[in-house]
Amino acid sequence: MPNTLSDQSYDVIADHLSVSEEEIRWPYLDTKGHITIGIGFKIDNGDAFAALDLTTEKDGKVVPATDNEKRAAYRRMEEIREEMGGDLNKKANFYDGKTSIFMSPDAIDKKFHNEIQTRTEKIRKEIGDKAWNKLNDTQKAAVIDIDYTNGDGGLKGFPELKKAIIKGDGKAMADQSTFYTNKEKGERHLERLQRNYKSLSGLEPEASDKALAELLEKQAIERQKTEDKKEIAEEAQSPDGALDTSHEPMPKDEADDETAPTETEALTTEEDSDLRKLIGTLTQSVDTVDEALLKDDLTEAELKALMKSEPYRRSSDLRHKQTQNRVKRWFDDHWGAEPARVDATGRIAPEEKPRIPFPLSPERPTEPMTRRPLNAGVHQVAGQVADRARLTTPFEAVKNLQSSLNSHTDVAARPFPPLKEDGVPGPKTSRALTFATKRLGSRGLLSSLLG
Repeated sequence: MPNTLSDQSYDVIADHLSVSEEEIRWPYLDTKGHITIGIGFKIDNGDAFAALDLTTEKDGKVVPATDNEKRAAYRRMEEIREEMGGDLNKKANFYDGKTSIFMSPDAIDKKFHNEIQTRTEKIRKEIGDKAWNKLNDTQKAAVIDIDYTNGDGGLKGFPELKKAIIKGDGKAMADQSTFYTNKEKGERHLERLQRNYKSLSGLEPEASDKALAELLEKQAIERQKTEDKKEIAEEAQSPDGALDTSHEPMPKDEADDETAPTETEALTTEEDSDLRKLIGTLTQSVDTVDEALLKDDLTEAELKALMKSEPYRRSSDLRHKQTQNRVKRWFDDHWGAEPARVDATGRIAPEEKPRIPFPLSPERPTEPMTRRPLNAGVHQVAGQVADRARLTTPFEAVKNLQSSLNSHTDVAARPFPPLKEDGVPGPKTSRALTFATKRLGSRGLLSSLLG
């Protein structure tokens, strides 16, 4: 394949991709169930896996893996995928040791270089040399990143982005660059979107992040409207026209107030289509950085991922201070903050092991004291907001929540700016609600903020 990239362009693209794509030497399953290895190399079948330059260990020596060994490892990963069912939300470290096959750093670098060249050539043919050559290196990196994250189909899934590239409109490119990591759950990789948006738009970091946040909030509202229309249409086609209340309620902790309404109890009448949408918006998932900030402890892998994140590395990011403090607290907790001990010669004495053992498995964020799952508490508070919305209006209920979250002193250290008290629920309000629930617990939040 001809080299279609200069060394400088390749380095910019490779650096851009490497921020989000961790190098993993063993086979693992991504969150969509794709068998993956290296720097996000998705492998479609056993033949493709057998064609990779892979190694194994025999008699204490690293040797090339045979064709049969590679195929056996691929079949084992397929078996693991079947065994796990739909529970695919595991870190790559979970799969370490599941097979005895590895990919060497040199093989990963070679494959990575080939991946970038192949994707570059495919996209270049799609949009034409003229449009491709107009892009600067950071814009090229963002375009390749979008393709890298969403498969190898070029820009087929992004027709409007393709049009914007051909026009040479950086702002339009940025606006068409967003995507879901998991569309069904409404999950996005925020740091990745921020990086791509800035690269395509050419805006300064603060202005770029603000523009993206406004765009995502607008998209969230539009998505809710679309889901509402679909829900109304489905209700109209049902035999009795009744609301579907078959969705599972959030788990109710035995110690919770028995008089507190559950989400299901709060949604039983014809008028509750808007309220169901409101709960969905207030309880949408946080991104990986926010999740790390919400956890009581982190594994070493989670700590490393946090230290590689955009908020940790960039001082202009709104969450920079919080991520820096979180990392410092981790080291203080596990290794101590006292001065290093020295031996008789004055040299620092090495620590044999951390003061507190490192957690081996990732935890889920919980509420304080009760250890109740955090998402259960967020759902309970959202249900109360919906209940208030029934008595007043959704606008008044959300505006009251936003005002309360802004004014409560215990939430002053949250890693986001004050909310706009406009009565419109969105990602910012959802994030504020999640952090407030983590600080106060659902009971404390209900009594302190909602009255």
